[in-house]
Amino acid sequence: MKQPSEKYLDSTNLGELMILLEQKKVWQAINKYFACSINDLKHNWNYYSLLRHAKAHNSPIPDKSAKTLWLASMKFVKDWGEEAFAEMFNDV
Repeated sequence: MKQPSEKYLDSTNLGELMILLEQKKVWQAINKYFACSINDLKHNWNYYSLLRHAKAHNSPIPDKSAKTLWLASMKFVKDWGEEAFAEMFNDV
């Protein structure tokens, strides 16, 4: 498969999606749309993944500071993603 299909992307989990994004060819093609480095994205993505895991598996969040950090990371990832996709679609 030369390009991932929407069906393929819908079936990936957060870890698999990050592996796809950090591939050199993929990140080189999309990094101009992101207001962060790949390292910043990965760092915040990891915390977002912890939050998603806790919610999906009904696991407790360790404490208030972890919850604050995880929610802030989720906001960064969401904002960066929304801005990047908006820019990508403007270029089409």
